[in-house]
Amino acid sequence: MKKITLLLTLLITSIGFSQELITNGDFSNGATSWTSNHSNPPEIRTEGGNSFFFANVASALPSEQSWQVNLQQNITLVANTSYTVTFTAQSDTEGRLVRLGLGLNENPFTNDQRDIPMTTTLQTYTQVLRAPANITATNGRIFFDLAHSQGTISIDDISVVEAPAVADPEPTDAPNTPPTRNASDVISIYGDSYGTATGLNGVPWDEGAEAEEGSFAGNNALKITRGSFDFIGFNIGNAEGVVDATEMTNVHMDFWIAGDYVPGQVFKIKLSNHDKPDGSAGESSAIIKEVATAPTDAQTWVSLDLPLGADPRNKIKEVLIIYTNSATPPSTVYVDNIYLYREATASVENNLELGFAMFPNPANNVLNISAKGLISNVEMFNVLGRRVKSFTLNNTSDTLDISGLSSGIYLIRYQSAGKVGTAKFVKE
Repeated sequence: MKKITLLLTLLITSIGFSQELITNGDFSNGATSWTSNHSNPPEIRTEGGNSFFFANVASALPSEQSWQVNLQQNITLVANTSYTVTFTAQSDTEGRLVRLGLGLNENPFTNDQRDIPMTTTLQTYTQVLRAPANITATNGRIFFDLAHSQGTISIDDISVVEAPAVADPEPTDAPNTPPTRNASDVISIYGDSYGTATGLNGVPWDEGAEAEEGSFAGNNALKITRGSFDFIGFNIGNAEGVVDATEMTNVHMDFWIAGDYVPGQVFKIKLSNHDKPDGSAGESSAIIKEVATAPTDAQTWVSLDLPLGADPRNKIKEVLIIYTNSATPPSTVYVDNIYLYREATASVENNLELGFAMFPNPANNVLNISAKGLISNVEMFNVLGRRVKSFTLNNTSDTLDISGLSSGIYLIRYQSAGKVGTAKFVKE
């Protein structure tokens, strides 16, 4: 018998089966190995010879208190490793949410989590979750938080196994080339478009996030792998360790999300200014700019380009790239062309000098543009600063298709004769 067992063990190991991390996932041994914040031991019911976990939430609590009714088990997880979680579940209410997570069973309770809508019929659910970077062999857990939705919930057949390694998608093209600017009008933080950039140095306080420069589709970009938090931090990499952006008016960054689109995703950049009146270390103020992603933004270059406003920016020391405010941060993103620039204050004069014209305005499906010289690198931005259209031209006039734009006000930015011009138009 021992020989057979050993043979099976070797066979399973050789063909790559993952070890099951859950004990008593089918509740055949009652509540053994499981705990709950609202009832210990957790309520286990048996119907037709099948046992399952059952909970009845009489009244819903705020989302941040959903842990007050839960089911959990301590398991051994490996930091920064992805796991496939499967379970069956059924609720008495269509759309009732269950918060599934893998993470720490102690402070700071770092985790990767999903809010999953249930149905009134028994379904099997599969999710891939990533263990936080600060987890150890003794402080991992799986949990189901249930209190943020009212009604009954049944859960059974819970399984956690290590997920097969899957290579992250990579950009297959480069972001749009930034417009030509005078050296005094731009501070390049990262990227090759404006000569020598200040560069970025990693920090130890972003819980395992990693950044590595690579060449993707012939373009250098920064590949960022998420740690335990939903951001990565950098110090400015020049000799002074800070940049004075007082004269700059806008911030720009291109990003490429490797995963699928997740509703609620927001991409942000934070510029941390360190200029306390008493001269002490630490952040004195910060500028945070963001752009909400759309379903069409997954695995494509998206530009964040927004005015800096009136906040102090004379000693920017740190740059934080924040991936999302949803419950599902992407594990990998690529960034390029991080720079601060001074928007041309003479756009009207430039338009006159360049002979730029556009019509009709308001426009419906097409916008006609023309100039004295060749027009190139035309971009359109909505009022939130998100680039919504871009065109590579080499003509003195052209007709631009804007039929896909929503009604509203847009900024058009173009290059001609080595200068940058801007103008506004209305899409009906």
